[in-house]
Amino acid sequence: MREKIIITGSSGFLGTALVKYLLKTKKYDVVGIDRKEQTVKDKHYIHIKEDLTKDIPKIDGNIYAVVHLAAIPGVRESHEQFFDYAINNIYVTQKVLKLCIEQWKPQKFLFASSSSIYNSEEEISEAYPYNPVSPYAVTKITGEYLIDCYRRNGLLKGIQATNMRIFTVYGPGQREQLAIQAFIQNILKDKPVEIHGSGNQERDFVYIDDFCSAVEHLIDFPLWESSLESSYNICTGEYHNLHTILRLISKISGKSICIEYKKKNIYDVKRTWGNNNRLKDDTGWEPKMDFEEGIRRQIEWNLSILKNQ
Repeated sequence: MREKIIITGSSGFLGTALVKYLLKTKKYDVVGIDRKEQTVKDKHYIHIKEDLTKDIPKIDGNIYAVVHLAAIPGVRESHEQFFDYAINNIYVTQKVLKLCIEQWKPQKFLFASSSSIYNSEEEISEAYPYNPVSPYAVTKITGEYLIDCYRRNGLLKGIQATNMRIFTVYGPGQREQLAIQAFIQNILKDKPVEIHGSGNQERDFVYIDDFCSAVEHLIDFPLWESSLESSYNICTGEYHNLHTILRLISKISGKSICIEYKKKNIYDVKRTWGNNNRLKDDTGWEPKMDFEEGIRRQIEWNLSILKNQ
């Protein structure tokens, strides 16, 4: 019998890719919850179009894992729009945890935390202390604290809860507000590229398939193994700066680049650089995508969209 997996935020960039990835393994029945429609059609997939801030229909059947991805992403808007971030990132996380405890009763709960909770130019392991520079990061830390609170109070008895500290994910389907997608779109359309700050910002970029594989490894990891920690970095252990990315896009696409430099955003960190040894050692996961090949695939995806417009 297939395991049943619930994915919240199933119509976003990460959620859509994860739904397709897990269905392709032919190991799971997947239930997606999102306020947006989902285009995936599969006999092993059920989509619930619902706002998680409102009532959620009862989900029948034995649920093995809940992957909680639903949130408002992005650090730059989180100051001006903090009320929305608090509702969607904190209140909804508490609500999903309550559903897990009272109704769904999964064996596993995977929470999409973020690398933004850190702030250091050094390589960061999971032991590095919280050091947020954006309200968005605060909402993710609060999600982790909620899990810790319920665990300490014994409310998560029978539920193995894990924080996935996700670094910057790229690849086909990436939302256009993020650097790589914005760069590709503008370069392919011969438009100027905007860079906030010097362009020397560096990020640990994870290809979307590698992210999905990491989630699969955490879902499949045997329950209650003593080595399974409560938090994992999902990252490559390498970083690339924005100028390197622009040169790669130019090389692959054959297009020239025009850069417009804008004022640095105070919520942008200089570097994200993660250590993924814990995830490798505990689950056997490793990132497989070469960065240049990942950029090539994202460019090809954009070209296919432009061709069909």
